[in-house]
Amino acid sequence: QRAIFSPNLMILIGVGMAFYLAQHLWGYEPPHPDVTSGLNVFQKIWYPLKNIFRYLNLLVFPMQVSNLLQSAHPAVQLIYDWRLLFRTLTSLGIISFSFFGLVFGSKALRFFIVWTFVTVFPFALLQEGRDWLNLNYLYLASIGFCVVVSVGTTGCYGLLKSSRWKRFLPYLVPVFFIMLSLSINYRIARNYRAMARHGEAVEMWAQLQEAAASGTRANSTIPAPK
Repeated sequence: QRAIFSPNLMILIGVGMAFYLAQHLWGYEPPHPDVTSGLNVFQKIWYPLKNIFRYLNLLVFPMQVSNLLQSAHPAVQLIYDWRLLFRTLTSLGIISFSFFGLVFGSKALRFFIVWTFVTVFPFALLQEGRDWLNLNYLYLASIGFCVVVSVGTTGCYGLLKSSRWKRFLPYLVPVFFIMLSLSINYRIARNYRAMARHGEAVEMWAQLQEAAASGTRANSTIPAPK
């Protein structure tokens, strides 16, 4: 008997739908390519739904085709080869946790679950490629994802608080994401430093030093990249 959608939320959704309808009927719409051209009704429904979970999968399973992946450890590439299994399990986990959180979670948890889905939905129709998505679209969704992970971790800790050591197991999830983020950032920075020491970057650096030397501040020096 618990209300999942509060009256204020329903009013907000109604106002949003009315605003969208009014904008579509009387507002100005800049020309843009029709990304749904050539698709039947089933495809127009299936592709956006699939893209939503493809984006949400990247929050949990952040692996897609890139130069970083191609130069990764063979164990990482092996995990990517089994991506269909991991993405299927991840999607099922997202659906299960979302229903559980919407029914039994707090208002804050329900809000950020809806936030995560809503922030991804506008980009669900954009087909960036067969097996590649634009990570820039996940910046807003990552806010809700971090809150959901933290609430889920503390909730599982509360369920296991009677156990002596098992109660700390839920904290392995945020620790895993922290270590994964640090590892990815380190590899990206290492690749950028390697690019700065070779190829066109060295020539551009020499040209920059020459331009600085011939400028008005002849005594100024630019520190070399480390």
